[in-house]
Amino acid sequence: MFPPVLQAITLFQQKIVVFDAAYTDVDGRAVQTPGINYNILGVIQPASPEQIEYLAEGERTDAAKLIHTRIKLKISGTGQTSQSYVRYDGDVWRVFSLGDWSGKFYRYICPKVNRRSAINA
Repeated sequence: MFPPVLQAITLFQQKIVVFDAAYTDVDGRAVQTPGINYNILGVIQPASPEQIEYLAEGERTDAAKLIHTRIKLKISGTGQTSQSYVRYDGDVWRVFSLGDWSGKFYRYICPKVNRRSAINA
């Protein structure tokens, strides 16, 4: 018997387009280069105001999304040299971890990336 969250992921999952942006050093500053799109399965829903509070001050936005998936995505600053982003509803969303639940599934909060950002290509 699956826990309720795993049942929801199984029942309501959809295809989510993800890409990983690699960090490279260009003249002494870190620059992100978007990688190739790939698909994962998961559930996307709006983030609650309480969940948005987990984001850093400059990242908080009412438009943040919550993603539940069985796939581990890349989060910069955690020993990774790249960062995962999600393409959803015509926008790009940066992935931040909210939890690894026993390695069975992962929960992420994703604020929308500024349209002027170089990663938003």
